[in-house]
Amino acid sequence: MAQEMEILTSVNGFYQEAFSQLVQYTFAIIALVGILVPLIAGIIQWRSTKTEKESLEKLIRDEIARTKLELQTTAREEIKSLVATENTAIHDRIDQKFNQLDMELKKVEAKAFHLQGNTSLDEKNYSQAARDFCSSTTLYFSGQDELNGKKTLSALIENCLPKIIKSEYENNDMDELVDMLIEVIEQSNANGRYFSEIQCLKTEIRNVKSREAAQA
Repeated sequence: MAQEMEILTSVNGFYQEAFSQLVQYTFAIIALVGILVPLIAGIIQWRSTKTEKESLEKLIRDEIARTKLELQTTAREEIKSLVATENTAIHDRIDQKFNQLDMELKKVEAKAFHLQGNTSLDEKNYSQAARDFCSSTTLYFSGQDELNGKKTLSALIENCLPKIIKSEYENNDMDELVDMLIEVIEQSNANGRYFSEIQCLKTEIRNVKSREAAQA
């Protein structure tokens, strides 16, 4: 029993250290995005090609993926050296810690897309902002940060979708993103608490698909 407690204490200590690293990575990534977003947003607005629109999104995803891989690799190596037992309770606790770390990583990625969405919105690049807020909302809900998820969902429904037309929606491959978003919100829709938001989102999507030209 004493050995199990010692292992769990060590695992918990390592998790706290990993979380501290994650916070530092968060600020570093947001700082990086804060510098690059205005530069790349200008290119996006100037060129307006699908490749350029996706360049910043790829940059963020690559940076998050690299950070996530580093944290997970380090964590698994450290914990593997700590755990030399088949005790089920210990392995369950370790799995729980990894799940918590994964939730935090999703929030990091969500914040990056949230920031990018705000910048795209300021640039009046509504189609790109719709992609950003859609991705951010999906990640927030997946990471169980529903408070921020509701904010980005509102921005998507109220500030982005009413400003884009059918061709922009289709060129940005929005259907797949929207389907994932609705799926993850419905998983949190206990007692129908997000029924209104889901219906509003579906209504706006129908409106976009029938909008051939920008409204004056």
